[in-house]
Amino acid sequence: MHTHVLQNERPELFLATMLAEGTTGMRQMAGSDKLLDARRQSRLEPTGYAPGLLAMPGALLMPFNAKSIADVERLIAEQRRQGADFIKIIDADREVFFAAVDAAHSNGMRIAGHLPPSVTAAEAAAAGMDCIEHLGTGGNVWFQTSSDGAALRTEADHAESGRIPGWLSGLPFADHLFSTDFVQQRVKKMLLNPALLDSAETVALLRRALDSFDEDAAQHLVDAFARHKTWHTPTLVRLRTQYRADDPAYADHPWLSLLSDEDRRDFHATRDRFLDLPADTRATYHDCYDMSVRLVGMMHTAGVPIMAGTDGPSASPGQDLASEFRELAAAGLRPLDVLRSATTVPAAYLNRTHDLGAVDVGFKANFLLLDADPLASADNLSQIAAVIRAGHFIARDEIRSLIDQLVG
Repeated sequence: MHTHVLQNERPELFLATMLAEGTTGMRQMAGSDKLLDARRQSRLEPTGYAPGLLAMPGALLMPFNAKSIADVERLIAEQRRQGADFIKIIDADREVFFAAVDAAHSNGMRIAGHLPPSVTAAEAAAAGMDCIEHLGTGGNVWFQTSSDGAALRTEADHAESGRIPGWLSGLPFADHLFSTDFVQQRVKKMLLNPALLDSAETVALLRRALDSFDEDAAQHLVDAFARHKTWHTPTLVRLRTQYRADDPAYADHPWLSLLSDEDRRDFHATRDRFLDLPADTRATYHDCYDMSVRLVGMMHTAGVPIMAGTDGPSASPGQDLASEFRELAAAGLRPLDVLRSATTVPAAYLNRTHDLGAVDVGFKANFLLLDADPLASADNLSQIAAVIRAGHFIARDEIRSLIDQLVG
């Protein structure tokens, strides 16, 4: 329920890897006029070895194109006409953010994405934001779960951050500068680990927020998510590869063999930069990840709907569905809950409980055959014997053979 696979330079390969890990349907999390047009012409699934595209937005709402309430109202209406299934917002001024939520709903669309620094997670939930990705990104959620949150937020407003400066977003060429193609070609290295953009001041604020974690404040927040039915795709594996990039397992991860030489070099260079960070900075990031796992567990216990997503596949090893299942289990989800996070819960979010998320007469013939009981362990969800995709039986070895050919 959170992938950027269609933005990859080799979508055929990465779509096949998704099918191999048991993904039969997906929510693509970034779109464009070009991608929406390609979907209308049925050109987004180049082979039969690909998950079905269940949902995709248009262009992301960012400061360069969402500068005003009028902008977002116009853009959202236009994206609906172009066939976008939902709206994804990355950043916007406070009043523009709330207007975007209202405009999306007025157009009969859901809105998902990141939280602007000026909007708290509780405010986003109360406003009706449908799905928060990556726990909102940045320190936002940790300020709200801190006993000193108000002061930290005030300081954060004056700290350096990765947010796009207002003067830059207003330049005449900004819409080209931040286009999807540009992000693919120019910002790919930065996206390998956004934590490397954090200033020392930002890290210090994060440390203080984690040290002042308040259980009652956190419970109040997760209860608000449950009350407003704010869905979450935490993408724990994305957060893990960001905050625990020094895990030795990533140094020689099997995924690296699928990457191009350039992508492998970029990954190792980025990981080396993380390894060169001060020990206390890396310790702060480790604690941030551990707290993320804890918060996901609290949300699940409170009844917040959790959906499985990876943010991948990409040039970062470790962003695979099997790993996400393990992290969700570590957060406290039972094997049945992990299974639901990839089946019935997404089907409900997509309003597709009539034909997705279960095996039954009249449903889409997309399901897995497993070699082990998924209710005994979440790891068994990756013991795949075959995938049935759109009614076609595809044995495990057949998919793996195709992947080997595409890599070669």
